[in-house]
Amino acid sequence: MSVLNQEIIARTPYTQLIISKKSPLHTHTFFEFSICISGSTQNQINGTVYDIQEGTVVLLRPDDEHIFYSEKGHVSRDVYIEPKLFKSICDCFAPDLYETLSTKPLSIFFKLSEYELQNFERKMGVFNNNKMRPEQLHASHIAAISELLDLWYQQQTHIEQEDI
Repeated sequence: MSVLNQEIIARTPYTQLIISKKSPLHTHTFFEFSICISGSTQNQINGTVYDIQEGTVVLLRPDDEHIFYSEKGHVSRDVYIEPKLFKSICDCFAPDLYETLSTKPLSIFFKLSEYELQNFERKMGVFNNNKMRPEQLHASHIAAISELLDLWYQQQTHIEQEDI
């Protein structure tokens, strides 16, 4: 099993597209939002296999063991976050959110609507612009992570309200 550390994401520190590929079993030293943009994939996370469909977002945490198998036509968007930055963003939502997301026994999954998925991916186009200044890219990175957390948080709040 390999460990992907911050040196791996130093080349593409914010995001990259994953197109129809298989990964080796690995863990990270960082957080990763993996968003299925099209097609489907199987992702084995901590020994459990999940079928991931278009619009599904998975939050992979440091030390989550995972491997994915993608079919032709599959595209995912991975957004990488170093733990210190992720904690500071989580703290804006709730003081215990980082701890909750870091220690939850199962991986975090949620679904984006077709509109949310298209809108998010359109915004990610900023990372293809080689004329952006580093501070602009950093701000866009924080905005992307915040948006994903907000979408997840809204869904969790909606679910809790329905249970009342």
